Amino acid sequence: MWFPTLQPSPTPRYLALAEAIETDIAGGRLKGGDQLPTHRDLARQLKVTIGTITRGYREAQKRGLITGEVGRGSFVREQSARSVRLTWDREDAGSGAIELSQNFPVPLPEIEQRVLAPIVRDLAGDMPSVISAPWPALLSHHQHIGLRWLERYGVTATPRRVLISTGFQSALWAIVSALCNAGDAILADQLTTPGLLTLAGALNVRVAGVAGDEHGMLPAALERAIDEHEPRLLYLTPTIHTPTTTVMPAARRRDIAAIAARRGLRIIEDDDNWPLLDDRGPGAAGLPTFTSLADDRTFLIADVSRALGLGLRLSYVLCPEASLDETAGALTGTTWMPAPMVAEIVARLIEGGSAQTIIDARRVELAARHALAQLLLPANRIDSHTAGHHLWLRLPEEWRSESFAAAAQKRGVLVNAAATFAVNRAMSPGAVRICIGSPRTREELERGLRIIAGLLAQRPDHAGMVV
Repeated sequence: MWFPTLQPSPTPRYLALAEAIETDIAGGRLKGGDQLPTHRDLARQLKVTIGTITRGYREAQKRGLITGEVGRGSFVREQSARSVRLTWDREDAGSGAIELSQNFPVPLPEIEQRVLAPIVRDLAGDMPSVISAPWPALLSHHQHIGLRWLERYGVTATPRRVLISTGFQSALWAIVSALCNAGDAILADQLTTPGLLTLAGALNVRVAGVAGDEHGMLPAALERAIDEHEPRLLYLTPTIHTPTTTVMPAARRRDIAAIAARRGLRIIEDDDNWPLLDDRGPGAAGLPTFTSLADDRTFLIADVSRALGLGLRLSYVLCPEASLDETAGALTGTTWMPAPMVAEIVARLIEGGSAQTIIDARRVELAARHALAQLLLPANRIDSHTAGHHLWLRLPEEWRSESFAAAAQKRGVLVNAAATFAVNRAMSPGAVRICIGSPRTREELERGLRIIAGLLAQRPDHAGMVV
């Protein structure tokens, strides 16, 4: 068992501990996957309080050096397993890596070619009006198109409440920067989208995790978190949650919305999976949106790329009337305007009905890929939804999520460790997210899933043996 040597220094002991961990990782005394002493054992060894060890480990977690798993302890992070991996960043995985870590929509090259080709031809004739027209002259038309898209969510609103952004992240940035000051808190599930965590760090706001169960965020836990953190916003992905795939039932949605209304809390509803649900139209699958339950305090971000295609980076944002001016100002200051050409392509897909053609085809391909995953992976370890682009794989007890992700990477398969999504890394469960939409073909997906299935059958101490 590793124990650090802390030299006499004016540096606080907890910071000295974090620095010792960093030094020993750099020097090779600690390697990825090594387990650290318990708080009690290390406190006894160093003759300091348990609180000092807790603060030191927490500081090491902030620096990305270690991670913790409930009931298992603290471990050195696998330094080659990136928290957020980009498909063009493959220098340590090889150009032939199977990409299962990016939550992209399933590719539909033949359908997309057939649907988009006539739109592109028509646009060629209208090019001057699209390229040269000032965005304010185009805005009203696209706000009306946005309302047509939002009809799928059961939304009834005036066009002026529809803001248009270059995708989810710019919309989220505008809302948070408009409503939060440095040091303010945002509540979210204990596991949440990495985009929120990255944004919070950049804007110097705090994300506080709220406990949940198999149905999503717990109302009682939300009440406690509001009392403790006095948050400005509540961020939710209630439909096919990232990463757990949970779909919050109607009763839980009503309970959460009622608490938000009573406590004066505004909600960000991230719901780009909604158009892919099996039942079309308002109230899909019998579920109310938070917008329908709390229209005066909910920001609905409806990104179209999950349903219509990766390159169509556009979000329609339904904004509460009371927050419209400040959010629109923040969005203008962030990206000025969306790309008019992308907005026009999306508009023509929606107006002409081709958007539904793409959605129907994407549902069929998703169903086939989910069936493949159910065939190749242990059904009792998978959480999924047929309209979702990812799976949540709960690992055997002997595996830690980051070690599993690192072992998969060595075999040429990229997945996300649970810590990628954890508000508090010490609360990371033993699980990984597997994105089934990224591979270009089902055959490539099958190869990746077979490698993962083989890895599940091994013990961690044998995982270094590639056969």
